Amino acid sequence: MTARPSPATAWLSAATVVTAVATVERRPAVWRTALPLVAVGLPLAAYHSYLQATMTQCAVGGPCATVQWRSPLLGLTAPNLSLVAFGLLAVALLGLRRRV
Repeated sequence: MTARPSPATAWLSAATVVTAVATVERRPAVWRTALPLVAVGLPLAAYHSYLQATMTQCAVGGPCATVQWRSPLLGLTAPNLSLVAFGLLAVALLGLRRRV
């Protein structure tokens, strides 16, 4: 059984591409495009982190019985890393919005 990427991963990838292209093109109004992606992805990542933290029932061989990957640098799991990334993007985009 292979692991499927979460929907939050797709949103984070889209937000990353949008901000990367805007950085290369030096577009200060990128917040208009990227902030809606972050507004959808942040609650989605928070929900995944909540599910992971509150999962209590687990059967042998079930999806929660596998070892969860943890970041070697911070020790965070993938849902928590996406939550941190969306949060940092939101702060950066809101700061950019105030400067423009």
